[in-house]
Amino acid sequence: MTKMDKIKVPISSDSDVISVRQHGRTMAEQIGFRGIDVTVIATAISDVARKIAEYAPPGEIDIAITEERGKVGIVVTARSFSKNGSQGHWLPGARRLRRLMDELEIIAKPEETAVTMKKWTHPIESGSNETPIPNDAGSVGGYNGSLLMANMLEESFS
Repeated sequence: MTKMDKIKVPISSDSDVISVRQHGRTMAEQIGFRGIDVTVIATAISDVARKIAEYAPPGEIDIAITEERGKVGIVVTARSFSKNGSQGHWLPGARRLRRLMDELEIIAKPEETAVTMKKWTHPIESGSNETPIPNDAGSVGGYNGSLLMANMLEESFS
């Protein structure tokens, strides 16, 4: 694949889930994510894509490389445009994505539901003017891999 800054993938079936997951993985690697970070990003993308395909098609996922205040990251926005009354039915599972990603925003409207997630390549520097806020995995601006894996395993057995 060639270098990408952003991509939009329509979501309506399982094959779209596979496609958007691979695009996300490629873009994450392109900006320096490695190992478990790439897997975490691909898992989050796959999760929202699968929920859209299953509960609220059609939808789309935008993946973009972003830079804010000296940090480089990946931003994923999943949108569902379902008109069958299933808007928002996929959201309860989407909230657990906060454990995987550094930032999560959910907007639910009658005509559109959107989930925006961000993952940063570097934690916020301690000398910055920003106040670091720990994510649900217990780390600042990133994650603690051991704790993240423990949380994911605990959740899968719950």
